[in-house]
Amino acid sequence: MLETDWMYKDYQITQAIDIQGRMVILGECQSEDRPAEFLCGYYEPLLLEDVYSEIQTGRYLEIMELFLQRVQGQIDKVRAEQQEMDVPLDVITREMCLPYQENENLRGQMIAIDPMVFRPADCIGPKQIGYVIADQTPSKNSMIFRRLYDGREMCCSYGDILGVVKPEYQPDWAKEAVKSIQKSEIIRKGDTR
Repeated sequence: MLETDWMYKDYQITQAIDIQGRMVILGECQSEDRPAEFLCGYYEPLLLEDVYSEIQTGRYLEIMELFLQRVQGQIDKVRAEQQEMDVPLDVITREMCLPYQENENLRGQMIAIDPMVFRPADCIGPKQIGYVIADQTPSKNSMIFRRLYDGREMCCSYGDILGVVKPEYQPDWAKEAVKSIQKSEIIRKGDTR
């Protein structure tokens, strides 16, 4: 939970809980004509502009109850997502990885992203493990990888990775995903000949 001091209209946002990229916010009215009014809503910091949604105002107890319901709702969404994963959620640690050399080509390697770069609800093994598909992107300090659990392509800097996952710590589901990616790469190469 974050204690904050930013404003939304006449409300000072005093609490914000970030669960899965969406903050549940609680605010207190700073206007003298509404001294006992509180606010509850959602806040999402986006690239072009911040988005506030589902804003409700009212007395302290009803808004606090709504705040707690919304936090519980976000927790339930994260829990449901993790239960659907049906794979071990154990976090990959630095000790489970081989260190990499700065000039080493990591393309085709199974890497683990440092869990500290994720939001707390996303610090689980399936969201850490990726397969490097493009090393040394134009910035020369980042790479593109495919997250093995869901196939999502992402970019990260070298400083964000723990290293190459040691074979004995590579989960079976991740090994299968790598085989599938490599098979697709072979088929694509054959189609371009």
